Amino acid sequence: MEILLKRGERATKISRYRYDVVLHIGDRPTDSRSETICWQGDELGIDEIVSNFEAQELATVRILGVPNLRLSRDIAASQLLDSAEDEELVADIREKLDRIETSGIDPEPSGGCPTEESTTSWSSALPVLGMAAST
Repeated sequence: MEILLKRGERATKISRYRYDVVLHIGDRPTDSRSETICWQGDELGIDEIVSNFEAQELATVRILGVPNLRLSRDIAASQLLDSAEDEELVADIREKLDRIETSGIDPEPSGGCPTEESTTSWSSALPVLGMAAST
């Protein structure tokens, strides 16, 4: 099963929260020239991943745990609401949210993924992405 994010150049309700599900019947062929790595944005950036991909002549690279920029503000808001005191005002929560710096990678291939032949899907550990690029 694959869960594919809806495409879009801007963060909208559709590009943030909607997706397509593809069910595969039978065994999927695997290529021995593939690698799965976990995102380590502080240590390994997109340029290094692409260089490694090209140097090893891999057919597929799966990058797990990529933080989703389109959801980062909503996730921060949810965390603020979960930790808020019962008496806390909505205006105060909004002010805290405005002070939080959000980060992540835009899941749109033209904005965040290095190749044209790539797919972006949900990872098992929300709210992050899994990106797969193939040659």
